[in-house]
Amino acid sequence: MRPRRGLTFTSQRKSPSGKPHLWVVLSEPHGIPPSLLVVSLTSYQQGMSRACIFNQGEHRFIRHETVVYYRGLGWLEAGELQTMFSDASAIHDQDATPDLMLKIVDACLMEVSEPDGKIGVGYESYLVEQRNALLVIQAEASDQL
Repeated sequence: MRPRRGLTFTSQRKSPSGKPHLWVVLSEPHGIPPSLLVVSLTSYQQGMSRACIFNQGEHRFIRHETVVYYRGLGWLEAGELQTMFSDASAIHDQDATPDLMLKIVDACLMEVSEPDGKIGVGYESYLVEQRNALLVIQAEASDQL
């Protein structure tokens, strides 16, 4: 499976809560070695930001109120993800729609701008680049309708 923007997977490397999380690939492979910008989603818990809530129906993995786990934003080498698929420590799930991805990227950009945000400003240019790419994808899709 070719790592690419929009791919989602559940990590079989269980979290401390004992539940797998949905990870979303936000970018095409970038740099040397090729790496992907990824972020995970997690179940909403009291005290978490409600700035961006996902609900059942937005992705088949989501069954209740879910939020972006901002501290999970980071780079994953494309080769490592391919290895994770090969050894079944990651399981491919339904691809994310451009709308879902745009919602995630916008939430991350809002978090970058917060004074006490959990995302470093070093990610901002990559997030803006992904936002612009997603807007192009959406425009092309609407032109085909």
